[in-house]
Amino acid sequence: MKTLRNILGFALILIIVSGLGYIGWFVSKEQNISWSTIMGSKTVEDAHSQHTSTEASATKPVDVNPIGNLKGKVSTSYNSIQQVAELMSSSSVNPLMIQHYQRGLYSLSEGVYLMNQLNGNMDEMVRLTEATNPTYQVYVDRHNLLVQSKTILSNVSQKLSDAKDMFLSNVSVNEAGDSISPVDVQQANKAIYQMAQAVMELESTNQWLDNQINQTMVQAQQVQEAQAAQEAQVAMQAESASLGQTSGFSIGNVQMPTLVTLISILFTVLMLVGIIGAVRSLVVTKPQTVENEHTV
Repeated sequence: MKTLRNILGFALILIIVSGLGYIGWFVSKEQNISWSTIMGSKTVEDAHSQHTSTEASATKPVDVNPIGNLKGKVSTSYNSIQQVAELMSSSSVNPLMIQHYQRGLYSLSEGVYLMNQLNGNMDEMVRLTEATNPTYQVYVDRHNLLVQSKTILSNVSQKLSDAKDMFLSNVSVNEAGDSISPVDVQQANKAIYQMAQAVMELESTNQWLDNQINQTMVQAQQVQEAQAAQEAQVAMQAESASLGQTSGFSIGNVQMPTLVTLISILFTVLMLVGIIGAVRSLVVTKPQTVENEHTV
C-alpha cells in the first residue's frame, strides 16, 4: 500500500508539473491569453485610455474655426462696398445716362444691405460654432453657416456686377459737348477703382468659402467615423470586461475555469484514492508473527 501511495503522489506531482509546462508552452506558442483580465481590466483600460489621450493630444492639430476667419473677410468686403457707394453717390453723371446710373446705384445699395445684414450676424455665428474639441454637430453647424454665407455673398457679387455694368456704360461727355470737370473724372475713377477692389475681394472670399465648405464636410465625416470607432471599442471593452468577470481568461477557445475544473476533479479523485488507501491500511490488521521460542 505504501508503494501505491508513493506511486500516486509521484503521479500527482508529475501531472501538476506537466500541466504547468503545457500551459506555458501553449501560451508561448499561440500567444492568445487575454492578460487584461488577469491584470484587471480596469487597470489596463485606464492605461490604454491615458496612452490614447496622450497620443491624440500630441498629434491632433489645432482647430481653427472658419467662421472666425469669415468674419474678418466679410467686414473687409463690407467696408469696401460702403466706400464704393459713397463715391458713386457724389460722382458726376451724364444726364443722358442718368437712368443707367440710378439702376446701378440701386443694385449697389441692395448689395450694401445684404452685406450689412451678414456682417451684423457674424459675432453670433462665431459664438455658435466655437468649440475647443468640435463634435460632429459643431462641424455640421459650421458647414451650414458657411453654405448660407456663400449664398449671400454670391448674391452680393451679382448685385455688384450689375452695378458695375451700369456705371461703366456711362459716357464721360454728353452730346451737348460739355466736358466733365477733371475733379469729377478723378472722383469717378476712384469709385471705379474701389469697385474693382470690392469685386475681387468678393470673388476671393467665395473661392475661399468653397474650400472651407469641402474641408468642413471632410472634418465632419472624420469625426463621425472616429466617434463610431470609439463607441465600437468601448462596446468591445465592456464585452471583454463582462467575459473576464464571468469566465476569467482563456487559452484559445478553452476557458481557463474549465481547465481548472478538470484539474481539480482529477486532483480530487487522486486524493480520494489516497484517503481510501490510507484508511484501508489502518483498518486491515497485520498478521501476527510466530515467535520461535513458543514452539515445542
